[in-house]
Amino acid sequence: SQKRVVKVSEFYPTEKDYETYLKDYFEKPASTTILLIVNSSKLPKAAVNLSKKGKVTYVDCSKSDEETIKRWIYLTCKKEGIFADGVTCGKIAQYCVLDMSRIAKETEKLLVYCKVKKVERLTDEIVDEVVYPDTEYKIYELSTAALRGNFASYAKISKELMVKGFDELSLLSSLSYAFKTAYEVSLVKGSERDIAAKLGLNEYVVKKNREQALKFGKQEVERIYNRLYDAVCRIKSGELSPEGGFNGVTAAIFFEKEKKTLSF
Repeated sequence: SQKRVVKVSEFYPTEKDYETYLKDYFEKPASTTILLIVNSSKLPKAAVNLSKKGKVTYVDCSKSDEETIKRWIYLTCKKEGIFADGVTCGKIAQYCVLDMSRIAKETEKLLVYCKVKKVERLTDEIVDEVVYPDTEYKIYELSTAALRGNFASYAKISKELMVKGFDELSLLSSLSYAFKTAYEVSLVKGSERDIAAKLGLNEYVVKKNREQALKFGKQEVERIYNRLYDAVCRIKSGELSPEGGFNGVTAAIFFEKEKKTLSF
């Protein structure tokens, strides 16, 4: 490379800081250097908008909305002579949790599969065979099974995740965080974009968690979260073994008759 790259993360100077220290550099940057500013948080009110200053190239790396991604999958497949309907495109997007880098790779893999198998239509069955759902999506599936009272699905997904590297404590911790997020989302009013900004989440996560809370009720979400959080705390304090805690939570979720704290 002919240039030196300097990376600065989470950099939010004020307008005064910009005028005092940065203006000259932004208007006349060093020809041998690229200054890369990587910010992941929402721009604070007091911070200057650097994307509108000097010779700046602004790149938005946030996730696209689901409809845009589904359309991208559909058009990419169409260019290669493969048909994929909206439902199948949506399944690919959800399995990859709207992560565009993974969606691109998985779509490429699916197109290769279709060409090798000489099929002209991408189906849900092919997606299930070729694409393994993202861990975050599997946790969402697991939490949904718990809320639905579907023990068979809950047991199957738990087993799959443990084969993939989870143990009882990490699985309970992930579930606890998922239910905590769903409960917090149920309490906050506003659009999905507003809630995402307030809670530091992406809009897709807010959308799915809001759907859960509305469908099953925030009281049930809170009940299961309390059981999970209690078990995680008791395991970490040495009061329970991970296996005992996991089995106790499973019993509380599916077989608890009254809404009260269980002893296990």
